[in-house]
Amino acid sequence: MKDEFSLLQDDLSDFEKRCVPVIVKGLQGKIGKEKAVSNPYIISKMENLGYDGLTQPRIRKIVNYIRNNDLLLLLCANSKGYFLPKNLKELDEYLDTMEKRINSQIKTFDKLKEQRQKYLNHMNN
Repeated sequence: MKDEFSLLQDDLSDFEKRCVPVIVKGLQGKIGKEKAVSNPYIISKMENLGYDGLTQPRIRKIVNYIRNNDLLLLLCANSKGYFLPKNLKELDEYLDTMEKRINSQIKTFDKLKEQRQKYLNHMNN
């Protein structure tokens, strides 16, 4: 069984590829952060359309694919879900939040590498 990270790294399955245009169409009208839709909401709507088997990691994988292939420009997210920004202010808020998350992850990554080295040094003494 693959973990969630592995699912995000693999190419889309045929099933996920069939879901892409439906999800893109559904997200096109979600303009403004107040119209954000969550992963569980998307899964429920997709199930109602006969697309059973989607999970939250699969939705994140599909959204990643949509973003990285320019299928829906400026697709943002917040704690409530995915949305298209209604103005540059919303987009800039999302970019700022994303940058802070990335910087935090890089800091954590660097610290873990540093701690790994300290662990190795300790084990060799």
